[in-house]
Amino acid sequence: MDKPLKNGWEEVGCILCGVQAQQKVVWQDIEHSKILRCSHCGLVFRSPRPCEGEITQVFKEEWTEVRQAFYLEDFREKILKRIMKWILNRHPTPGAILDIGSSYGNFLAQFPATWRRIGIEPSNLACQVARKKLPEALIINSTLAKATLPRETFDFITIIDAVYFLSQPLRDLARLPGLLKPEGALLVESFNFANRGPVYRWMGHAFGETFLYFYTPTTLEKILGKIGMRVINRIDLPGHQIGSRKILSRAMTWAEFAITKATQKISKGKIDFVPHFVLVCHQI
Repeated sequence: MDKPLKNGWEEVGCILCGVQAQQKVVWQDIEHSKILRCSHCGLVFRSPRPCEGEITQVFKEEWTEVRQAFYLEDFREKILKRIMKWILNRHPTPGAILDIGSSYGNFLAQFPATWRRIGIEPSNLACQVARKKLPEALIINSTLAKATLPRETFDFITIIDAVYFLSQPLRDLARLPGLLKPEGALLVESFNFANRGPVYRWMGHAFGETFLYFYTPTTLEKILGKIGMRVINRIDLPGHQIGSRKILSRAMTWAEFAITKATQKISKGKIDFVPHFVLVCHQI
């Protein structure tokens, strides 16, 4: 059970193993907050952390407003296109897609207008921008927890750059199987944070307080299994800097991706420093 603290913060335990499981401090991230690893299942998460209401307010009123447009658009476009192409290769005919954390609508904009496109986004500003960009799409200004959505409607549901911000991932993600068509697929993208933790510690990197969970492919698969989803495929992706305007940054990002993929292959998956991954799931 979560333990409320003063000033809108709370202490939390492992959502996979329960609050009694032993936890090890991975690193002291920001003032008054630690990143912990469950010694039983390996899940890495933040505690103490802002309460859900505080997190929701940040995304509703602040998240996009403090970032320049190029950060959310240009840098991520190549990543978004790779995920879109994977979907269209498997579903070339028009379908229905739900994008959770749809931001400015950049991912939904990759799909033909013949697709039924629905986005969920808590940011007021991002929804206004997305609606102007995609007047034929439905952009819902809400969180996943509160949005009203049609059941058994979607061929694909995507969560890109958002799953680690969910305060209650088991509760919220449990909604998704019922929204998919019987053969529909859920695609969840994540940074490979925890596996790359030593690099972040060496760099002295601090994550914003809205980063609540730090998944690996293994721990995210466990979460998805809890909600009745079975991972059928994994798509590995390079870092966001492939969208940088600097040639050197792009070149270094591709080089890093090639090296991490080669290391992953040689070690037969035991060494996994790939920057980003997408887990593709069907209902069990």
